[in-house]
Amino acid sequence: MYETREYPTSGTPPSDIPARLDELRALQDGWYDGYGSAPSSQGLDWLRQHAAHNLGDSPAPYIYPTPEGGVQFEWDIGSFRPSLEIDLETRVGEWHCLNIDEDEAHERELQLERPQDWQWLAERLLLLQGRAT
Repeated sequence: MYETREYPTSGTPPSDIPARLDELRALQDGWYDGYGSAPSSQGLDWLRQHAAHNLGDSPAPYIYPTPEGGVQFEWDIGSFRPSLEIDLETRVGEWHCLNIDEDEAHERELQLERPQDWQWLAERLLLLQGRAT
């Protein structure tokens, strides 16, 4: 089954990606019940720049830290529950999309240093949004 995680949230609207990423800078090592690495400032800077540039027209994600020092983007698009877990060190994203109506899941590894992988992500989100409406 799928793991449910509870991470710090804020009142920042999902549409404000840069502000939410900036909030994650306040985390310190041990933020998750005494465990959990804080995301690096350098990694957050990189993600802020790339997400703002590449996801501008896409549905806005909810953004959470991961205990491994990464960041997770999650979307709620109709019957689709896509997420992208981003390793800020390797700049690799693990895409997972669950269709709750059909109980189907799709996964893909994205090399987020490559513009074509950001393009794939943006197009996929818009496609899911179109199918959900």
